Amino acid sequence: MRTSFLKDGNWRIEGGVFIHSSPSNSVLYDTMCKPRVDDSYDESNIDDTYWSERVSRRLKLISLINPSRIHHSSKTDEEMQKIKHGKIINNGRVLDCCSGGGNWSIAALELGAREVVSCDGSLVLLANMLRKIKNSNSLPKGRQVLGVQGDANYLSDIFVDEYFDFSFIRMALHHLKNPFKTIYDLARVTRPLGNISFDCFLESCTPDITRDLREYFLKKDLSHVYNFLSLFGKKNCKNIENLSDIIDIKDVISGDKNIPREYDEDIDFLISISDKYGIDMTDSKMQLENFQTDYIHNLKDEDILSFCVDDLGLKLMDRARFRGTEESPPDRGMYTFQVTHNWSKFHTTFPIPSDGPEFK
Repeated sequence: MRTSFLKDGNWRIEGGVFIHSSPSNSVLYDTMCKPRVDDSYDESNIDDTYWSERVSRRLKLISLINPSRIHHSSKTDEEMQKIKHGKIINNGRVLDCCSGGGNWSIAALELGAREVVSCDGSLVLLANMLRKIKNSNSLPKGRQVLGVQGDANYLSDIFVDEYFDFSFIRMALHHLKNPFKTIYDLARVTRPLGNISFDCFLESCTPDITRDLREYFLKKDLSHVYNFLSLFGKKNCKNIENLSDIIDIKDVISGDKNIPREYDEDIDFLISISDKYGIDMTDSKMQLENFQTDYIHNLKDEDILSFCVDDLGLKLMDRARFRGTEESPPDRGMYTFQVTHNWSKFHTTFPIPSDGPEFK
């Protein structure tokens, strides 16, 4: 199996996955994903229309690479068909950082990549993705997808320099220790004239309730939080066979329903949160990832551009910013940069995100 993209080290293989390291949050994501693990990837019955799952994931990947085109498009049937058949990364080597369930790795494969490397902290997700691809009856044959378990905070310790034609990270940059260091690492492992793409939360994107929940529940043991949320049948915590077993958090907060005494402190905290933000808002935020993710940086658009263009010497290829409501400022950004021949490869200092406290 091809391994020239990996740096030398004490590698081992488990479930077809190359294991470099197990990051601190790997247990969290393994726990979240075990209830939904499956062994097949069958799309034979999905209609070949632009709203199919297959085309939807391609669209999301293309929107990350070329956001201004996609998000400013009318998305007509004709436009969507062009997108569906686009070969924007044709025959290239692709790194999918924080690949999760592998949807974007699969999209890269469908869009023509000859080699896709999926890097994630969760061994469960990576092994499951490889099984699904192996059993697929619809994905391109003869192209390589490899799984690597490692800490996305240290990509340049895992992969050799200047290997990939395209490296990207989707919906995860803001959860890493220092997003600017990760951007640098993406550029470092990408060849000159190759591209990197990422999206992130911008200033004021994360609501105060999410920060309050994280600050409290990150001090709790993962198994405690998992079992607590399981009582309420929350997503990613438990497969509920009997709906009557699900407890409504509203009944607990109102005092109409009792739960084990070991969760008294947690309920007292949620009562204070619901008094502050409302019970419906509190209920909507009760998810394991909301409670247990280490970081939730909100970045400044000008800081991203200054670091990438001025400090690293990357070339801005495309960029788009979005807002949740017409009245609010842009709260999410998408960026694509090209790695130039003269970029600052041996950068040693990185900005510290100014908006978004670190909880661990």
